[in-house]
Amino acid sequence: MKHLAGKILAIFLSVTLSVTAIASGAEKTLKHPPRTQYMAVMMDGKKVGHSIATFKIDKGKALTNVKMTMTLSRGGMAITILIDTLEIETSDGKPLGFTLTISQGPLGQIVTRGDLAKDGKLNVVMKVAGMEQKKSIPWPKGALMSHGRMIAERKAGLKPGTVIKTTVFDPTSLSPMTAVSTVGKKTRVDLLGRVVMLTEIKSVMQASMGKMNTTSYVDDYFIPLKSITPAMGMKIELIDCSKAVAMASNETIDLISKVILASPVNLKKDALSGPLVYTIKPTSAESAPKFLDGGNQTVKTADDKTTTLTVAPTPAPKNAPLPYKGKDTIALEALKASSYVQSDHKTIKALAKKAVGDAKDAATAAARIEQFVRKYIKTKNLSVGYATAVEVAQSREGDCTEHAVLTASLCRAVGIPAQVVIGLAYVDGFAEHRNVFGPHAWNRAFIGGKWVGLDSALRGFDTGHIALAFGDGISDAMFKVVNTIGNFKIITIEKPKTNK
Repeated sequence: MKHLAGKILAIFLSVTLSVTAIASGAEKTLKHPPRTQYMAVMMDGKKVGHSIATFKIDKGKALTNVKMTMTLSRGGMAITILIDTLEIETSDGKPLGFTLTISQGPLGQIVTRGDLAKDGKLNVVMKVAGMEQKKSIPWPKGALMSHGRMIAERKAGLKPGTVIKTTVFDPTSLSPMTAVSTVGKKTRVDLLGRVVMLTEIKSVMQASMGKMNTTSYVDDYFIPLKSITPAMGMKIELIDCSKAVAMASNETIDLISKVILASPVNLKKDALSGPLVYTIKPTSAESAPKFLDGGNQTVKTADDKTTTLTVAPTPAPKNAPLPYKGKDTIALEALKASSYVQSDHKTIKALAKKAVGDAKDAATAAARIEQFVRKYIKTKNLSVGYATAVEVAQSREGDCTEHAVLTASLCRAVGIPAQVVIGLAYVDGFAEHRNVFGPHAWNRAFIGGKWVGLDSALRGFDTGHIALAFGDGISDAMFKVVNTIGNFKIITIEKPKTNK
């Protein structure tokens, strides 16, 4: 729980860079020399970092490199996030490859490199904490990178009302995003004291993992000099400025205070063991929080956007077969190995066999895995970032995401469909705060036709868990929650009313 907010924000910002810092030096590329653009990174009006974007044409290749550094405080401890994206395209905008590096200082680093082959396949190498994983995937039809998208947008022009639709490749999720941009009017824009006339463009980026809204202000060559993107209840801005301003010292913003939610009541153990009904309201008229509907919780949203969320414990059905032999589509997908949930690795298989022992049914096996992971990870809440299940198995260190990916992997290895769930969980204390809901990762397993909650990092699954998204634990689930966390508050928490 301690480091999840930083991980979510790093994933989100890497996507933000890929769709807002568009080929900053691309204007008149064949006539002008390479260009470097400096931008200040602002969060809720405070300067927290900087971005350096360079563009050049070299031997027929267009090279767009964006490096963003940002420092945040989490409960008094500083964390520096570095996102370095290099996109390689032909001079006329055809994609060739990329390298994406996401670092969180002592939290670790993930490096993803993709090379587009002549057969249309993208050959990907992902390196996490010294371990390499390789895979080959089809390149999404028509997907563009920064320079190609810039060319397409310039062809469309800046006439107010123009709608520009493009498909943008996101190196974070290795998947396409549909970009729909609407050109607005020219307006006066304050660039940290320098006022210029720029064209407003509102963009909606839609992908399978979620949606992102960005407002950009571009010059006559479609170069964004300012962009505004909401995330986790905050406003993130990138603003064009001089090198001196970009590299100046940063202000401090506490990420923890932005993402935790105060509980209206002090929840005791007996309350958390039974069903609870949450009344939730968005913090603004624009925000529309989304919650996972199904499994252990049901969602009802009224016309005024007030949400009634009922969380109920789901006991694991007894004598459910092990391994799973059903035909549920989602469950079958939750049996497959992935980049982080490496259930097919020999280390994971051996550990799973040790964890379940002589268990004959799925409920017993899942309960044993939950207990096993809780004891197996010796160093809790260590500064670990983006660890895979195999790495966790070897290091025995990590916070809630490491517990969750290892739990999911062990479940899948023995034939229990399992997912990583991202959301909020109730704790008595979090940093200096008391009785709050903080960002957390746990699991749900498909047992006997029902999704059953598991939490190997905290006290076990209880009704103090509010689920927002599920997936394999990194970009797929995390990106879905950035437009929900920080955008709502809990008004009441009550036990369900009974009809007499």
